[in-house]
This record gives sequence, C-alpha cells and structure tokens, in this order.
Amino acid sequence: MIDSTTIIVRPANDWMSRFHDRMPVILGWREVGAWLVGGDPAALLHAPTEDALQEWIVSPAREPLGHRR
Repeated sequence: MIDSTTIIVRPANDWMSRFHDRMPVILGWREVGAWLVGGDPAALLHAPTEDALQEWIVSPAREPLGHRR
C-alpha cells in the first residue's frame, strides 16, 4: 500500500485572488463519497463559494522562531 496525498488546485475565486492566483479545490461533505467511488471527477472540480475560506490575522509573536524577520 502506498500512502499519498494530492492537492488539486484551480484558478482563484475573487476572495482568494487577493492572495494568490490559484486555490485548492474544496469538496463538500456530500461530494466526498462521489469522489471516492469514481465516476466523473471533473464534475466535482467546481469553484468553492466565496465564503468557503476565511483569513485570520495572526500576531507576529506566533511565528515560528525560524521564520522571524
């Protein structure tokens, strides 16, 4: 058995485009089963809703020591 992970990306929606030109495909809970059994995976690769992700402002004090500026 080979354990692996893949991240599928797509063009960024309006919200994400403030940060990057791509974003991950996000499957809804109802879509996970369809993804696992096969079928037409392209039908599941649609843009997530604008509110699927959110940003959190984090204090610089929370950064790992190796990443301090």
